Amino acid sequence: MLILRDILLSSCVCFADSHHIELQKQALHMEVQYYEALQWFIGAGLLPELPENISAPENGHVPYPAKDLVALYTARRIELQELYKGYEEREEQEDSKDDGVAVLPQDLLMIDGLISHEAGGKRLQSEWERDAGRTGGRFANMYPPASIQGLLRTYLVRDISYDIKTSIVTYIFMDLAATLDSDK
Repeated sequence: MLILRDILLSSCVCFADSHHIELQKQALHMEVQYYEALQWFIGAGLLPELPENISAPENGHVPYPAKDLVALYTARRIELQELYKGYEEREEQEDSKDDGVAVLPQDLLMIDGLISHEAGGKRLQSEWERDAGRTGGRFANMYPPASIQGLLRTYLVRDISYDIKTSIVTYIFMDLAATLDSDK
């Protein structure tokens, strides 16, 4: 599919300006990535999504425990922020020199730092917030996404490299495996 897209785009360069063609090429590339991931999610039994209250997967489908994951990450963020707050207070008491390294609250978890430092990170967080229907709240737009479909739409967010998108998906798979394994 990518080869066909490249052939079509290279043969149409004379009919449109190169900036417009490049934008279309990027959009098509993101759509191809999305559909490839969609096919994989269906084949792996992650889609269609099952309600969280189903304890035994049906027909090889895997439930997505969004509430459990959100609770886990909320607790971890609060714990790390409290630890960091204590560290900051000790640093201030010791009057240590500022080494120019600032740790932001969104950088305390690796996944939060990964997303917040990407050019499209804000768009991804907005997408997840919209998917969850969450407004406000302390960690309303942060990892994990509220659904597998929200995770899948990560592939449609501009200005985030494919490698980062795949890292986010891999990260959720590790969390999903750990959460489902602990339920046994």
